[in-house]
Amino acid sequence: MFARVGSAASLLAVGAALGVGCGSVPDIRFDDDLVDASSDGPAPGCTPSGRETCDDGIDNDCNGKTDCADPACDAGFTCAPAPPADWRVVAYAEGRAAACPGGYGAPQDLRAVAGELAASCTCTCTAATACTAGPIALSHGGDGACSGGASENLAPTNACAKLRGNGFNVSGGLRTTLPGPGTCTPAPPSTGAPVKDARACAPPARVGGGCGAGQVCVPRPTSGYQACVAKPGGSACPTGFATVVHAGANATDTRACGACTCTTSPCTAQVALYAANNCPGAGEAIAASTCASVAASFNARYYKATVAGGCGVASQPTATGNVALTDEQTICCP
Repeated sequence: MFARVGSAASLLAVGAALGVGCGSVPDIRFDDDLVDASSDGPAPGCTPSGRETCDDGIDNDCNGKTDCADPACDAGFTCAPAPPADWRVVAYAEGRAAACPGGYGAPQDLRAVAGELAASCTCTCTAATACTAGPIALSHGGDGACSGGASENLAPTNACAKLRGNGFNVSGGLRTTLPGPGTCTPAPPSTGAPVKDARACAPPARVGGGCGAGQVCVPRPTSGYQACVAKPGGSACPTGFATVVHAGANATDTRACGACTCTTSPCTAQVALYAANNCPGAGEAIAASTCASVAASFNARYYKATVAGGCGVASQPTATGNVALTDEQTICCP
């Protein structure tokens, strides 16, 4: 058992001698058991000063573990990437419903874009009758020129699927045909990431240690928040922070996309036929849109099928405008 650090009276006397008011005396617990239960004893040369304080970089309870390395800090603290120079740790979340996590400062309601502020237009073209909507007509048997024989309608699938009944004997030639794509129409282009409501909570008063290289001990974010770093103005995110969020008190969005045009192309399919039910290897016979002669006959019971073609983008839309932010700041999250 350790001796008490000192009496309250002696501390007040020291404070009076130094001209320090009562409110400035450190809040020190006078517990007999000042060492963490997980410790076999105090660290050599360490004087216990109380229970572990998780953000001061000191081994307060002298168990050889500082801040986040101490099990006493597991519930309320966590390790997070250290903020580079000129950046600060914040708690960030989309939306404004949840209160700030304990240990962080006052909330700041924001309008935010998770991505770049300039318009980034993409165009996709869809078909009224998509290539994958109709069955694949597989002609088989007959002669090597694909004349005569039988036909199977197969569902487009790249997974191993069973042919109807007991399958069929592959011989002669193979060929696949697909219905046309119909009219290709452009889908409305996207201008980029939407502007959303968000909230950032001010940095904690300080951060601690006890973490790995390049990390600091911070209050554990809760209620959908995450520990991120922030900096006033528009900036690129530092190394180690993959998600960039541009935010401000208000946002004006002038992003727009011009029209895109589509073109049609033939639908094509390739079918691989298999005798075994796990579709091993590359397939014992490949059927293409042109007639393919089969060198050796075998019994096909399973297949894989892939389709391509149909619609393509003839011209991409032109992007204009951007998102203008009031009191812009950059928030970067791991």
